[in-house]
Amino acid sequence: MNGKVAAITRFTVADLKKMSTVSDTYFSRGKDPKEATTAFVGVRLRDILDGAGLAADAARVTVTAADGYSASFTLRQVNASYIDETRPGVSLPMIIAYSEDGVPYSGAHPFRLVMGQTVAGDYNRQYWVKIVVSISVL
Repeated sequence: MNGKVAAITRFTVADLKKMSTVSDTYFSRGKDPKEATTAFVGVRLRDILDGAGLAADAARVTVTAADGYSASFTLRQVNASYIDETRPGVSLPMIIAYSEDGVPYSGAHPFRLVMGQTVAGDYNRQYWVKIVVSISVL
């Protein structure tokens, strides 16, 4: 993690497992396959940011994948709760996942950014980031 934080921070799966975890099922809508439901275990992105010590003027977070794909969010979006159109009333946080459908990710960058939908019908999978290599706070 870099940018507007107290110190550049690197974290491992072991580090995240020491934090408060989220274990839930996330519904995703995308182009191919159109819909999927996946069980993830991870940590709220906000908790990771808090641990790094956000600067008072921090405004945005960009999560980048190994292939260069990235997604940017305001801190308000990071803090928000999201829905699952298939489970009314469920509230889902934005997380950095380290396990999918009971199988831990492996490799040098075993993380994925996952979030629910903002509204029913939302194509939320476009905001998911596989093989996270950096989190930048702007």
